[in-house]
Amino acid sequence: MDMILSQGELEVLFSDNTDVLSVLRAKLEPLPPRQQLTQLIAFFQRHQEVTEKFNELVANAWAYLVDNNLWTTADYTSIDDFKNEIDYQVNIQPPNFSSFLLRDLLKSPETLRSLQSLESL
Repeated sequence: MDMILSQGELEVLFSDNTDVLSVLRAKLEPLPPRQQLTQLIAFFQRHQEVTEKFNELVANAWAYLVDNNLWTTADYTSIDDFKNEIDYQVNIQPPNFSSFLLRDLLKSPETLRSLQSLESL
């Protein structure tokens, strides 16, 4: 089954000045109601998968940036300055990213050793 929007149409949606509702209506209204429903159900189900993958991508991109100290290659005096510049609290650290970061941290031998040393205190 084709998705509601093609790759090209998705790119248009992410451009400025796009009326998302008009694009959605243009794709759905020519279809019979049952097919519209089928397309929307597929879209809603795919949305969750895409959101999870995108969140994982952003979380891992942030981890890569931090692990490689890439923020130090620009004129930021601290990681906090960099976070302020990119509006970290809004763009990078929504609550759903923390599970990906926690999972990756728990895979790390250094993190496991640190947790074990905390337990011994």
